[in-house]
Amino acid sequence: MTSLKRLLFCATDKEIFDAYFSSPQHFNEATLLDTGAERGIFYSVHEDRETLADALSSQIFSYADLRKIESHFEKAGRADRRTAVSLDVSIDQAELKNATQEIIAKALGDETITANAVGQDGYAINVAYTELDFGATRFRQRREREANISVSNESGKTILRLPATVKARGIADELVNIVEKNRKDKIPREDIDLSSFSDPDMRTRFFTMLISTLPDSQPNNVLRVRVERLDQASGAALEDEDEKKEAKEEKMLSLVKGVALNGDSLLASPEYQSLRKRGFFITSITWRVRKNPPGGPIVEYEAGFDERQQSKLFRYAVRQWKTKYDTGEDRKLFTPIPTAGRDQFGKELEETAISTLRKLKQEIAKSVPAIVDEAKS
Repeated sequence: MTSLKRLLFCATDKEIFDAYFSSPQHFNEATLLDTGAERGIFYSVHEDRETLADALSSQIFSYADLRKIESHFEKAGRADRRTAVSLDVSIDQAELKNATQEIIAKALGDETITANAVGQDGYAINVAYTELDFGATRFRQRREREANISVSNESGKTILRLPATVKARGIADELVNIVEKNRKDKIPREDIDLSSFSDPDMRTRFFTMLISTLPDSQPNNVLRVRVERLDQASGAALEDEDEKKEAKEEKMLSLVKGVALNGDSLLASPEYQSLRKRGFFITSITWRVRKNPPGGPIVEYEAGFDERQQSKLFRYAVRQWKTKYDTGEDRKLFTPIPTAGRDQFGKELEETAISTLRKLKQEIAKSVPAIVDEAKS
């Protein structure tokens, strides 16, 4: 199949306006002012985004101009979310090469898949593809994306690290399926998955243990928390059923499935504690730690689940850090973390998440006999 060529297109002034106004992250006031200046048009710095987007969208645009707008939405974020798959076997480079060749042979027309060995036992797979979203504004419907999947053997296990996207997860699953088919044997895998935890508090404990047990880290702050209520959960009973105000609040919360909280020290906030008592559990969290030795950088992490209600499909990001001046004083702003540091922090987060899940499962396993004995008595 021949590779899919990019379609030529024209755009109306409304479509250009939608693109400029749809995302402050890509087109803020400063970017729009610079865009005007590149055209020899100098707008007032006091104009708002909507006015600037409207004025610019009425200009004449060449195909190159339209591609420049489109390219803004193809840029990766500063901290793409990642995930990891842990296989309880060691897969050598020859097996990985054979499996990858099968995947390459099945590649679609708009996909370019390359693979190569890394070191003695590592492997790397890169997938370039087009992501389509026809529900987005026209300039955001087509994005050129890449998925970089690394495979390494660590202590007798094979670890796949990849972007937390549908495409990357699909490639990783296909790789494992092909190796299983060639071996004619099922490969045990360890996913970070809390769907078997019926107790909301246990799901929340996964996150509180995760943020407090990262190696060489002292918790600094919790910035964002998203919580959900289990579909089958009826919610905690009110302490005083006679108070009409509390009864009304409980009725309202019973209709709410998800809540996002932003601010400082969220886990200690009354709002979060109220939700927790009513059966809500954490599905994602953004927090900061101070790295050791004492006085190290402040690092910002994010962790959560793509399938929030089921607490499945774990993903994480090492977002940014704040280092120190030579004087020992913290810098004012957070900056991107170099690749080597981000990879190391991400690996620590993966290992902590897996060990945390194992500890919680052991707790549940120990409590089950006690519950059975109590029921018999």
